[in-house]
Parts: sequence; structure tokens; C-alpha cells
Amino acid sequence: MTTSAIRGLILAAAVVLGAILIGQAFSGNPSQAVAPPASPTPSPSVSPSISPSAPASPSRDLVKNVRIQVLNGTQTTGLAAEQAQRLRHAGYKVIAVEQAPVTYTHTTIYYRSGARANAEAMKQRYYPTALVKPKPSSIHANVALTVILGADLGTSPSPSASST
Repeated sequence: MTTSAIRGLILAAAVVLGAILIGQAFSGNPSQAVAPPASPTPSPSVSPSISPSAPASPSRDLVKNVRIQVLNGTQTTGLAAEQAQRLRHAGYKVIAVEQAPVTYTHTTIYYRSGARANAEAMKQRYYPTALVKPKPSSIHANVALTVILGADLGTSPSPSASST
């Protein structure tokens, strides 16, 4: 027998053997080879537990001693003072409480450069319907955030004062 004939027989045997092995690997229900078992075996895993009594809150670093001013953009007397006290109690450093020069429809949190995360944290915790915008040049106060309370504050459910 010649070398090429032997090589041909070996090749044919390899093809037949490969076909048999592949056939056995995929025998039975084809979906069984792909689908996970019907009742997976529980594996030990660590999952974070969330306590229903502990509301999600922004990091204290985004609140504690952040310099803010609170402006009343509504005609409701004392609204800015009330909100300033609430924010002061939460850890903000309230620098000024004043009446806004114009009326605002929506509560707006203006932030200085680098303080967007602080503004988003305030929005999340205290003013979920507020607009968050970069501080315009018309606001001159040396604060990280300027909160201008809008008419929407009276129409949306007020966050509880105890959520600090």
C-alpha cells in the first residue's frame, strides 16, 4: 500500500470518528444542549439587602456643609425661610434666604461649576420635580447651589421633613 493510500484511510477514519463524536454530543433533544436545567441548583451568593425602613439617600458628602442660598420664587410668604430651615437641618450651610427678583413656575436648582452632583443629590432628596441647571452669570452669590423655589412646590407632594 502506498503512503497516499494510508493517508487517505486515516483521513476517512478521522472523518467518520469525528462525525460519530459530534452526533453523540448533540443527540436527544437539541434544546437540552443550550437550555439551562429546569431547576437550577442554588449557588451561594452574596446579595445586598435593602432595608425598607432606610430610604435611599444621597451621600452625606454631597450635602454636609455645601454652601447654598434659598430664594422664594413664589408669592407664598415664608416659603424660603421654611425650606432653608429644612435644608439647614439636613446639613446644608445656608448663606442667604431671600425673595427672587421674578416669579418661577418650576423650582430650579442652579449649580456652580463642579457642583452638579450636589444639585442632583438635592433634587433627588428634596425637590424631585426641580430643574437642575448651571448657574447663570446673573447669580452672583458665592455658593455651590442656588435653590429658587417655584410655584410647583406647592402643587407637588412635599417631601417629609423627617427624611434627613
